[in-house]
Amino acid sequence: RLVQYGFIVFTMVFAAVSLSRILPASAPDFAVYYEAVTRKIDNQPIPDHWMPPLVRLAYLPIGLVPYQIAQTIWILTSLVSLWISVRLTLRMLGIHSYAASVLFFCVAFLSFPVRFTLAMGQVNFIALALLVFAVTLEMRSYSLRGGLLWGVAMLLKPELILLSLVFGFAKRWRFCLSSLAVLGVAGAMSVLFWGVEEYTTYVERVISEFGILQGREIYYN
Repeated sequence: RLVQYGFIVFTMVFAAVSLSRILPASAPDFAVYYEAVTRKIDNQPIPDHWMPPLVRLAYLPIGLVPYQIAQTIWILTSLVSLWISVRLTLRMLGIHSYAASVLFFCVAFLSFPVRFTLAMGQVNFIALALLVFAVTLEMRSYSLRGGLLWGVAMLLKPELILLSLVFGFAKRWRFCLSSLAVLGVAGAMSVLFWGVEEYTTYVERVISEFGILQGREIYYN
C-alpha cells in the first residue's frame, strides 16, 4: 500500500509539472478548433480544414472567451473527462474501488498518448467520456439520454459515427434514433444560421483535397 501511495503522489507531482508546461503553451489542435469558430463569428474567411458546418456549431461556445482561457478550460475538461472515462469503465467491469480507479488513472496519465492528447488540445477524451457515459446510460435502460450524449460525442468527433454500426447491429434503436436526432437538429440549425452554401463549399473543398495527395504526411488524430 505504501508503494501505491508513493506512485500516486509521484503521478500527481508529475501531472502538476506537465500541466504547468502544457497550459501556457499553444495546443495545435485546439488552435484549429478555436480559429474555425472565431473566424466564423467574426465573418472572416475560414482556413482550409476538415470541420463540417454542423460540427463547427458544436464548437461555437469555445469562441466566446479569450483563447488562453478557452484552452485552459478545454485541457482541464479533457483531464476530468479522462477520469470520468476510467471510473465509469471500471464500474462497468464490476470494479467499484475508488483506489483502483485512481491507480488506473495514474497509469493512464503517465502514458505518452495521454499526455500527447492533452498537449495537442485534442477532443478525444471529451468525446470518450461522452461515449462511456452514453453506454452506461444505455446499459441502465436510459436509451434516450444515452443516445443524446452519443449524438453530442459524434458532433465533437465525427469519426465516431462508425461506432453507430455496433449499436445498430445490437438493435439499440432508441439509442441510435436519439443520437441521429441530435445530428439532425445540429444540421438544421447550421443551415438556418449559415445556409446550404456552407455545405456546398465544404463538399467542394473535401473533393478537391482528395485530388491533392502528393506531399501530404499521415497524421493520426
